[in-house]
Amino acid sequence: MIAALALWTVTSLSSCLKYDNYEGPKETLKGKIVDQDGNPLWVESGGGIRIKLMDYGWSETPSERYLKVKMDGTYINTKVFESTYDIVAEGPFVPLVRVDDQGVIVSDQTRKGVKVKGTTVVDFVVEPFLKVSWVGEPVLDQDGNLTVQFQVVRGTEDPEFQLEVYDMGLFVSTTQYVGENNYDKERSIKISDSGEATSKLGQTISLTTPVALKSGNTYYVRVGARLNYSLFNGLTYNYTDVRKIIVP
Repeated sequence: MIAALALWTVTSLSSCLKYDNYEGPKETLKGKIVDQDGNPLWVESGGGIRIKLMDYGWSETPSERYLKVKMDGTYINTKVFESTYDIVAEGPFVPLVRVDDQGVIVSDQTRKGVKVKGTTVVDFVVEPFLKVSWVGEPVLDQDGNLTVQFQVVRGTEDPEFQLEVYDMGLFVSTTQYVGENNYDKERSIKISDSGEATSKLGQTISLTTPVALKSGNTYYVRVGARLNYSLFNGLTYNYTDVRKIIVP
């Protein structure tokens, strides 16, 4: 009885210790999301855009998988299985997949049947909801107050996305990943009234930090504006690039 029990135990442990002999993912999928002029689409760090993958190499009804996109609109993942995918980007731009009121797809710019092997590059050209640009350089006065000038214009002529601007503002942080998810609330400033924000489209706008920047510190700043349009992660900003401010 004891011998039989010992044999059962060894057999059970052996079955539990069997390893997965399939190779892990080792292919690279990378690319960028740019606007119609080829400019980077600046977004929230790690969450402003996502890449949706549908792996049809293993199933006709695959589960959705998502890759994060960097704040400059580029992405790279070096642990993707070799397979055939449908790939699409989602973010603060005219959707690449459009549906009508009944949920029927009326336009689909998904990249279909992409064979990922080795290093595969998949880029997307999109129409951002808004284009946000610097006007001149940020100016730091002797008291540590920072003033910036910028413009916000619509990035698409599609009337469906000519919506009001929800808000816009200057974001300040001590890290380069500055944005809605990471900013100094004392030193950042927003135009929160949607009517006022929308009325400023196309104008040169000036904002000054409500609290002075601290002497001896390094800050990172950028301006963002968002449309009143909900995405997978709520209302999402379009941004300028990031500027570094060193306070003497």
